[in-house]
Amino acid sequence: MKFGIKELWFLHDTVMEIARENEIPSEEVVKKFLSDVEFQYNNKLGFQSKVDFLRSEANRIRVELFSLPQVAPTLLKLTQNGVSEQAIINIAAVFEKYVTVKDRESLVSDLEAHGGLKSAIQELSKEADKIRTEVGSLRLRTNEPTGS
Repeated sequence: MKFGIKELWFLHDTVMEIARENEIPSEEVVKKFLSDVEFQYNNKLGFQSKVDFLRSEANRIRVELFSLPQVAPTLLKLTQNGVSEQAIINIAAVFEKYVTVKDRESLVSDLEAHGGLKSAIQELSKEADKIRTEVGSLRLRTNEPTGS
């Protein structure tokens, strides 16, 4: 193992850069660096394969996501508008569970036409009440005697 003056200077510069970036006083940084190496080296070494796997998985997902050019910006816009990741996942789960493939476009256009789910429900409830009233009225007429 070659550990000469060049490597020592590299190590020194790296430790000083870490100190600057993390606002650690230069008098304390060497002690902290050596302590971190001593107590975290084995932990870090044990997780390296996991870190590598997660990096490659993240890259794969990123490539997959950006292959859908409208999805990535839409997800970004949703999160910027305060929609949590969990809410997006929940919406997708509801969509998968309750909306058939055939009805998906219809659902979206209906929501747009009614201005949202709540408005659509209110309008459909009013329509249902009106139809019930008409049905009741028709039943009354059919029970009335004819020929007056």
